[in-house]
Amino acid sequence: MTASVQFDYIIVGGGSAGAIVANRLSADPKLKVLLLEAGPADRDSDWTVRMPAAMGINFERAKYNYLYNSEPEPYLNGRQVFHPRGKILGGSSSINGMCYTRGNPNDYERWVSEGAAGWSYSEVLPYFKRLESFEGGDDLYRGRSGPVKVRNGPLSFPSYNTFLAAGEQAGYPRTQDINGYQQEGFGLFDRNTDNGVRASTSWAYLRPVRDRKTLRVVTEAVVDRVLMEQGGAVGVAYIQGGVRHEVRAAREVILSAGAFNSPQILLRSGIGAEHGLRELGIEVAHDLPGVGQNLQDHLEFYLCWTCPKGGFAQSQAHAVQQDADWPALDADP
Repeated sequence: MTASVQFDYIIVGGGSAGAIVANRLSADPKLKVLLLEAGPADRDSDWTVRMPAAMGINFERAKYNYLYNSEPEPYLNGRQVFHPRGKILGGSSSINGMCYTRGNPNDYERWVSEGAAGWSYSEVLPYFKRLESFEGGDDLYRGRSGPVKVRNGPLSFPSYNTFLAAGEQAGYPRTQDINGYQQEGFGLFDRNTDNGVRASTSWAYLRPVRDRKTLRVVTEAVVDRVLMEQGGAVGVAYIQGGVRHEVRAAREVILSAGAFNSPQILLRSGIGAEHGLRELGIEVAHDLPGVGQNLQDHLEFYLCWTCPKGGFAQSQAHAVQQDADWPALDADP
């Protein structure tokens, strides 16, 4: 085991949150910030990360993905649910589908009603605006100068407009901005892409500041546990290349390893429900019921239809004719 090294802040996890925190803290020239990421760096040469259209590859690739599955779910007839999670700088923002959606304002209001002070929609909205650079929408809800580039998907096929019009005909509202005043309805998803490149938090927040002397980024470093002294966190122990290292924090240890890995680290550190830790033979550092429990996740469903000959295929063929470089489409459905 290597000797302890000290930083002001230690950030565990260089994903969607950790990359942002590292950028903000290392902007202070008086601080020393360490960012630990269990996965590898997102190298510019890896097109499967940079190219938006390649996003499906890393959904099934262990190199950049933890490939988690849930326990058998009692309300899904015992089925297990696949949970892809990013194991790379940028975290899941480096492997996801780039559908940039903030969540519904009522969710934040519910969090506050349940005790999460400071998380109301009006309180989090300025941070959403600060991180994005969006090409449309109302300035009351959208940011213009943030590091993450956001844009609407193009309506490149006539069938897209037909689908949106069908939603209106069925009695649903049309929304011009899914992250603006009116979220409910049929409309276009926003996507975080930057001139054809995936705009992950690593791309937007870490890439511009990797040369800062105040920031050290260590990849392929799996954090084993938080080091505790007198009831407080003083550092972390991590494993890199089979060697165990210890680093200490003069100010804070910040866990941003995601909804799955942060609870794992806490439990290994003896922070969690006392009875569960003792059953696993883990010494209790702090009895904190709820760690690793009550995950609320969103489900995604893909709905597919076949279209009759001469319907959808014709509308696609019409769009393709506008670009002579595209090959002709088969007219069959």
